[in-house]
Amino acid sequence: MQELKIRKLINSHIIGEKSMLVEVRFQNQITLPSKIAKTLGIKEGDLLDLAIQDGGVFLDPVVVYPKTELERVAKLVKQNADSPQVVFDSVEDLFRNIGINLEIEN
Repeated sequence: MQELKIRKLINSHIIGEKSMLVEVRFQNQITLPSKIAKTLGIKEGDLLDLAIQDGGVFLDPVVVYPKTELERVAKLVKQNADSPQVVFDSVEDLFRNIGINLEIEN
């Protein structure tokens, strides 16, 4: 237990509020602290990519788009290759601009 407290102290010192201690529970489940979820904009139902790297576990928020919609985007991009470039703040903004609704109903 002392080792965990020391590790938390070291992580908090190095990473600040971005590092928090969580407990592995039944069936290897963990709870993502709400502070971290809010910081990353993660909400119930979101998908996370889990990777093992350098002896640690890393979670990265991801979005999965339907293949048909991505094909439609690729076609539009190809058709407009010579047009002036427009910059969007997010993929969702781009999709909205070209008339693709990706709202997922739970």
